[in-house]
Amino acid sequence: MLYHEVKDIIREYAGKTGLPTTMLDLCLENARLDIEKFQNFWWMQDDLDWIAVIDQSSYPLTVDTDNGLEITNFKDVRALKYKRTADVDWQPVIVGATTKEDLDGMYDEDEEGDPEQACIEGDNLILYPIPDEEFDMRIYYWQYTANPSNLESDELTAHFPMALVYSAYKWIHEVYLKDPQGATYWRGLLEAR
Repeated sequence: MLYHEVKDIIREYAGKTGLPTTMLDLCLENARLDIEKFQNFWWMQDDLDWIAVIDQSSYPLTVDTDNGLEITNFKDVRALKYKRTADVDWQPVIVGATTKEDLDGMYDEDEEGDPEQACIEGDNLILYPIPDEEFDMRIYYWQYTANPSNLESDELTAHFPMALVYSAYKWIHEVYLKDPQGATYWRGLLEAR
């Protein structure tokens, strides 16, 4: 189903509730976010290649700073790999299995070497030990998606349009109408799908 077709279904219902048409995009953005917070879906997968530099262990995930990854809609990490520039094979880095507190205890503060483990602390990816040379890095991650343009479709609108509709109806009842019973009804239909 095209995005504008999903939007038309919601517009029909929203008109009965008094929701202004200008709020439809906001309604659908929040509906999509609700669905994508619930679980990691295949359409949310992506990867990014970047370079880990000498003596830098922390890399901002969501902002574009020096050596930042600029993944603006980052949700969660799936896997992390590294290799030397001349190498062909990627080596795995254990990520997310151990907390920063535990990793700080396992590695000396100034210990350097090949990346072995990593964690996410706030909006930063932290490598252990500190890289002692430049490494090619590849992060596999989950990201929140944006609504397509009106005449386009994406995986969510193509395969699960009614989930998006039910989630939008739930949002209308929760946020706009302040009707918890109505929101519970639509949440039940959404979760049953």
